[in-house]
Amino acid sequence: MTADLKYAVRGLRRSPGFAAAAIVTLALGIAANGTVFTLFNGVLLRDLPFDAPDRIVTLGVRYTGNT
Repeated sequence: MTADLKYAVRGLRRSPGFAAAAIVTLALGIAANGTVFTLFNGVLLRDLPFDAPDRIVTLGVRYTGNT
């Protein structure tokens, strides 16, 4: 594994533009993943901040298309 790591570092030193693009791509991917998980956790996984969340109802009107 050490030899593979040395080979990778040598290859990245030869092409610094590719290395920068790879690092930026990884950073953006990790940041996007963290953001999506934070939103998912906050919206879907946490309990609702109400005393009795099982008593929350939704009211609406349904149109059948007939006038």
